[in-house]
Amino acid sequence: FVLGSSVVSVLILVMFISFPCVNAAAGSDAILNCKLPVNTHQIFDWKKTDTSPAQEVFLYERGSHYNNGKSGQNEHFIKRVEFFEDQLQFGNASIRIKNTKLTDSGIYSCEFPKLDLPELKTYVKLVVGKYKTFAPMVIIFHSQLINSFNNNDFLSHQRLGSNYFPLVGRKGKSGSTIFG
Repeated sequence: FVLGSSVVSVLILVMFISFPCVNAAAGSDAILNCKLPVNTHQIFDWKKTDTSPAQEVFLYERGSHYNNGKSGQNEHFIKRVEFFEDQLQFGNASIRIKNTKLTDSGIYSCEFPKLDLPELKTYVKLVVGKYKTFAPMVIIFHSQLINSFNNNDFLSHQRLGSNYFPLVGRKGKSGSTIFG
């Protein structure tokens, strides 16, 4: 569109953001990692950010936190979140969510509000399932057919960086590839 004699262009940037992923079986504990290059004796705040509004998971503020009387924690996390107090001096602001539930799955953020540096905000994806599983790979850098058994079955591999992962596949009736 034209604004006076100036032409204004709109640029749309698409960014793919990947978060570290932690997998846990329901009922087990999950550790969400967050580290700062300096000590964290001041303030750090963990939130579950894929809810509206974001849920308060754990807040540490100069020795005061949700496990010693501080109020404001989302009721879903009460008495289920621990931090590593002896590791604060090393910048470790990680937490442990005990007795994970399926509803704990989601995106969590760890931030240091007093430092006001957005690049220090950490995101972690927690996946809680009936059994501990590993998140499927989404990015495939290279796939190569190695051997064909017949018209429908084949052996192949995928390469992710320098690692190879074997695949056995079958062509479906519609021509689509089914891996298993």
